[in-house]
Amino acid sequence: MNQLPKANTLHPEWDAPKDGDFARYVERLTAPHTVQLPEEPGRVLHAAESLQRARPRTAPAVSSELPDLHSLFKAPLTGMLNFAQLGLMLVVLVQVAVLALAGLGSFLGVAVAVVAWWVVGRWKRALSSAHTPSSPSASPLATLQQQLQALAQEKSKQPPRK
Repeated sequence: MNQLPKANTLHPEWDAPKDGDFARYVERLTAPHTVQLPEEPGRVLHAAESLQRARPRTAPAVSSELPDLHSLFKAPLTGMLNFAQLGLMLVVLVQVAVLALAGLGSFLGVAVAVVAWWVVGRWKRALSSAHTPSSPSASPLATLQQQLQALAQEKSKQPPRK
């Protein structure tokens, strides 16, 4: 009648577990099957073998903290702001010299360059005086959280209204 063999006789690993642990069954079916080849001199490793050897045996601990972007970008950004401030100072000096010597400059150009120089200086000062997030008591979010906790405790201590 039916000449085809049953699937589980060809592949016994496909048999469902009798205890009903289907999670282990799925993990067993989806596990990577790499055949360990004997070590031979001069044999080139397969890509899967090299990845398996390079991968650590235990799972590394996942860090829940995000990288500190402030300290990462602080030095290059400060350098760029210093360069911009120096360039704006040179623009101011050139415009003042041209205005005084040849009468070709304008007071509006000098004023705009001075304001731009001042704004860049404020950015630089804000960047250097910004707090680091490593101290949780100094962060605004932690301060707000402490204030909210104190307010909640104060509310819970009040007698109930009638």
